Amino acid sequence: MEVNAQNIKQLRQERAWTQQHLADACGLSLRTVQRAENYGNCSLDTLQALASVFEVEIVQLKLVPPPRPDNDSELPEVDQTLKYKVGGLVAAALILGFTGGYLAAAGAG
Repeated sequence: MEVNAQNIKQLRQERAWTQQHLADACGLSLRTVQRAENYGNCSLDTLQALASVFEVEIVQLKLVPPPRPDNDSELPEVDQTLKYKVGGLVAAALILGFTGGYLAAAGAG
């Protein structure tokens, strides 16, 4: 299971614990703690032990998956091109609308 190695290390350092102290507190081997901190992976049992010792929820130690793309990569290239052209036309219309309103107001004064 992938875990947030930086969070684990930070929680340990905030308590001024060595990796060996954390391992002893969790009933884990030193190598298991090192693997969690250095490589960001461990078993669910290890994750539960760490969360228990740190007195935090498991979700605080799990790695948050990166955001998924908005399916643009799944669209055919023609559709993506059309999408950007339409977006550009909308932006141009907005700019011209604001500019036209400003020019009309300036000319009336």
